[in-house]
Amino acid sequence: MPMVTLRAIEPEDLDLMYRIENDPTMWQHGSTRQPLSRYAMREFILQSQSDIFKDEQLRLTILSEGRAVGFLDLCQFSPLHQRAEVGIVVSAATRRRGIARQALLALMNYIKANLPIRIIYAVVAEGNEPALRLFPSAGFTHQALLPSWVVVGQQPTDAHLWVYQLPTPSAQLER
Repeated sequence: MPMVTLRAIEPEDLDLMYRIENDPTMWQHGSTRQPLSRYAMREFILQSQSDIFKDEQLRLTILSEGRAVGFLDLCQFSPLHQRAEVGIVVSAATRRRGIARQALLALMNYIKANLPIRIIYAVVAEGNEPALRLFPSAGFTHQALLPSWVVVGQQPTDAHLWVYQLPTPSAQLER
């Protein structure tokens, strides 16, 4: 199994980000339905402080054997409720190698040590079989079926809510 680590996004991630964000086959799994410019992505990278409190989101680059292969996002961050939504994408060439699972586990370790988050959740559309296998394999539990929650193509589609409960941040800080 390849060694997987996470790091802040850097300018050299631009080409990978451009390919992934502009892949129309991936749009059904996210909230974008149009191409993004290289300029907009470069500005996003340069403006990012890799600080979830300042940016209200956190994008991390997934490295496998030292090479950037995907991204992991924490968004919908709520310091008040101590939760964040997670999204993950790995380049097509490196899928089905356990990289996404290892990245999620590394993320949970990072959160436990550094962030006041007690709940990580993912909303996964019915039919996204890789994600429906990924989240339970990383310890997430299925909490709800959300009827017609997302639109895939032109079709309203059910989605699954997957949740991972971390120790409370106060308990993390006491260690």
